[in-house]
Amino acid sequence: YGVYAVDIALSREGYAFRNSEAVWLEDVQTSMRFPCPLGLRERNIQSSLTAPLNAEYGTHGTLCVHYREQRKFDDQDVRLLSLIANTAAQALERARLFQTEHEQRELAEVLREAVTSLSATVDFDSVLDRVLDYVGRVVSYDTANIMLLDARTGHICVARQHGYEQFGDQVVRDIAT
Repeated sequence: YGVYAVDIALSREGYAFRNSEAVWLEDVQTSMRFPCPLGLRERNIQSSLTAPLNAEYGTHGTLCVHYREQRKFDDQDVRLLSLIANTAAQALERARLFQTEHEQRELAEVLREAVTSLSATVDFDSVLDRVLDYVGRVVSYDTANIMLLDARTGHICVARQHGYEQFGDQVVRDIAT
C-alpha cells in the first residue's frame, strides 16, 4: 500500500486498530504512551487524531489526521472522524467484495469456456495447449507445464510447457527430455 509503516503493537494506529477505538494525542512529540514516528517528528507534527476503519466484517485499518500546532480534541472531533472512518471502511469493504465477486465471475466464465472447449477437442496436442492457455487466464505464471505418466517407463514426463523459452533453448530441451 505505501512506504509508511508502523508497529501495530506500539503505535497509536495499532492501538486504534486492535481496540477499535479512536486515539488522540494533543502532543505527539512528547507522548510517553506512543512513541512519535520519525516521519511525524521530522514534519513537526504536534497533534494527532486516529480513528479505526470499522465495518461489518471487522477493522480494516485507520484514518489519521495530523496538525502542526497543538490542538485539543473534543467529542465532536472524535465522533466526526470516526463517522468518516466508518463510512470509508464500509465503502472499502463493498469495493473489496465487488472486486472479489467480479474475479469469481471471471473465473467461472473461464472455467465454463475451458470445459466447453476441452470437451469439444479431440486432438491430444490441442487439449494440452488449451489447458495451459486456460490456466494462464486464471493463474498468472512465468512458466507452466503439464506432466503425464509414461506407462512404458513409469516416469512422469513433460508433455507440454509454456514460458521456458525465456531461459534459452537448452532449458527447453532439458525440460522436454
